[in-house]
Amino acid sequence: MAGAWSGLSELLRGAVDLALPPLCTACGEYTESPTGFCESCIKRIDRYDYPMCLQCEQPIFSGIVCPQCGEEAMVLYAFGNYVDPLKEAVHQFKFRGVTRVAGYFAEEIAARFGAEIGGLAPAVLVPIPLHPSREHARGFNQAEVFAEALGSRLNLAINSEILIRIKKGKPHSRLSDNARARNIRGAFSVIAEEISKDHVILVDDVVTGGHTVREARSELGKAGFHVPAVISIAHGR
Repeated sequence: MAGAWSGLSELLRGAVDLALPPLCTACGEYTESPTGFCESCIKRIDRYDYPMCLQCEQPIFSGIVCPQCGEEAMVLYAFGNYVDPLKEAVHQFKFRGVTRVAGYFAEEIAARFGAEIGGLAPAVLVPIPLHPSREHARGFNQAEVFAEALGSRLNLAINSEILIRIKKGKPHSRLSDNARARNIRGAFSVIAEEISKDHVILVDDVVTGGHTVREARSELGKAGFHVPAVISIAHGR
């Protein structure tokens, strides 16, 4: 049933994208670009050229391990800085269902960081789950849509069953950094412990302070999974 619903949701999202006029996802100007952005907004996006360590917030200029924090660090591969026009595009993707931009973000990340991500020997991509009630209200999980786009470009499987959300909590956009840490505590549970305990890369749309992905990593670690990295569309405060 879940697979059938997922397929139906994908068809509905595709139909919505086709029905929408060809407007820039960030500024609303007319554009026929398959990226979903006009030329002006594409140029204005503040892209990240290097992965960064979520523990020390420093860029990693070479290799796949933070030279300061070692193998215990979590490496973040993000497309760009969470400011406009990227911030507005993420909001349109997340809250308005403008999913066509997921392919562009995935294409750019695969081109820029594909070799480094492959060096982590990942077995599967795991999208950060939404609480079931929030996913039902939204109609989709934006992290899962993004993970699907990434998986096809990085040749990696997606598993949305390993990690589930058991606590709803408040939207992080309305909370301080300390409140976010408290809000996300105990939010996840691992239910698919029978699969091979291998490297897992988490996928989310936005990583700010990193509390959500750290909590997810902690739960996966307790179940025997190794989580060396996370991929996101945007990163910022």
